[in-house]
Amino acid sequence: LTHFYIKMTSGEEIARAQSDDISTLGRGSEVLVNPDPESIPQSVGAQVVSDAITVLIDLKGIVDYKQEIERLTKSLKKTSAPLQTLERKMAAEGYEDNVPDDLKRQNAEKLAAYKKEVSEIEETIANFERLLSLEEKDQS
Repeated sequence: LTHFYIKMTSGEEIARAQSDDISTLGRGSEVLVNPDPESIPQSVGAQVVSDAITVLIDLKGIVDYKQEIERLTKSLKKTSAPLQTLERKMAAEGYEDNVPDDLKRQNAEKLAAYKKEVSEIEETIANFERLLSLEEKDQS
């Protein structure tokens, strides 16, 4: 059994209340919500659920890092496309003058969420690349 680490920007109480269910369904020994970063082992991998939730799990010996890097790279491409589209839309000539303020605010929020999600995915890919490197060193 392994530990789950959940990073959240909101809804901590809900995750804590459901930690037994999460642990049972994920066959984990413990669920920690927003733990101290120092307590998270280096062998964790992350799954970005949304811009507000990332789930980390200790993956040592249970994950094919190359396969996960490929999967996350595809996910990054899918997430980057709407980000780039929104950035182009917001940079278009006349956007500031012609778009209603409430729509500009909504777009700014979407843009921030896309950027955070892309950043989390990129961070996760880098982590898997690091774990793959550590695994390859251990096998040498």
